[in-house]
Amino acid sequence: MRTIISSTLFVFFVSLVYGQEIKHYNLNVDFDVSKKTIDVAGTIDIDFQEQDSVNLVLWKNTDITDIYVKNKNIEYSFDTICKSPNYYIPNGGSLTIKKIKNMKTETIHLSYKCDMRNVSGWANSFSEDWIELGYYTAWYPVHDKSKKFTSNIRVSIDKEYQVSGSGIITRDGDDWLISHNWQIFDNVIIAAKDLKTIDIGDGAIGVDLVYSKFPEKDLDSVAIVCNEVYEFYSSIYGPIENPYLKFVINPLKGGGGYSRTKFVSFKASEFNSYLKGGIAHEMAHFWWNKADATTWEDWLNEAFAEYSKLLYLREKVSREAYDKEILQFKEWTKNALPIWEIDRDSPDAYTALYNKGSLILMEFEQKLGTEDFYKFLRIVLKKEINNTEDFLNLVEAELSIEDKNWFENKLKS
Repeated sequence: MRTIISSTLFVFFVSLVYGQEIKHYNLNVDFDVSKKTIDVAGTIDIDFQEQDSVNLVLWKNTDITDIYVKNKNIEYSFDTICKSPNYYIPNGGSLTIKKIKNMKTETIHLSYKCDMRNVSGWANSFSEDWIELGYYTAWYPVHDKSKKFTSNIRVSIDKEYQVSGSGIITRDGDDWLISHNWQIFDNVIIAAKDLKTIDIGDGAIGVDLVYSKFPEKDLDSVAIVCNEVYEFYSSIYGPIENPYLKFVINPLKGGGGYSRTKFVSFKASEFNSYLKGGIAHEMAHFWWNKADATTWEDWLNEAFAEYSKLLYLREKVSREAYDKEILQFKEWTKNALPIWEIDRDSPDAYTALYNKGSLILMEFEQKLGTEDFYKFLRIVLKKEINNTEDFLNLVEAELSIEDKNWFENKLKS
């Protein structure tokens, strides 16, 4: 692999201040499953704003062939030695692309080969049985602050494989096209030899279920829960525009999942209470997804999604199920660190952001009453609150200074 290090000094989060972003990806991805490699070529539209360079994350086991614009090579550096600048992409390298003079928004051409033999992690896989690549592998150049791009991904892969992903899937000859006509922040590719996709949406939301080894007898139960969860959240938060869900059931061992715009991937081998809770949590992110997930502000995503799950359990499953979860959270958080400014990379962050955050929201609901609590949450969503300072100011504006102080103390204790 060629590793190029330049003396260009950059700050990874400069885009937070200056508003740099990627507008569109147009990439061709050629899989060699036996060699566990992908060849990628195409373009990305980058808005540099007033900065001299843009800073991205790319899978560190990557050999870059070239990066150019209008047939003119661009200066770049690719650091595969230092620690990844992104907590969620532990095997990412820092790719810095230097702007050509007077260039603001430009279509950048690039080509490279990724060696995926060492792919690992709960949301990453590259095996003959299951391929799942996206943000967490950084198979494409990830710009962490770009949350509203579109993309067209053309996939070429061995003919025995079926392909899906986080966008709309179509065929063009032997190739697969993954199109994101809505604004997204990830390019997920799913592939397996026995991959199946069925339409199970018959209610308020359209649902496509993507799976391989999941029991056919459990499909109706998944469909019922997906529709029930969406209808419940819509009743308290308001409906989402053009409601649609692609639900991918990952057959690999383990647990957990992740949510993207109109897309959820979750590990499960059968329908049970764990899967039901996973659906409820991940679908809640269709509403709760505005805060920076790389910092402690992620509590505004995860605590609200997790407590939404608990509300679903309480109102649609049983009070007993809700109380059981609350008791478990109280046990887990006895020695939990404060949410306020917790290191997102810390192993203690999950308990604080998810579980402790949920308990604070439970107390806040008890303090306000359920009806006023729901009313306040709708205001949070309408205002598109994405940081704690704005959230606390909203508490003061809509409720009282006493409520603001109460909430801030809870976050700090």
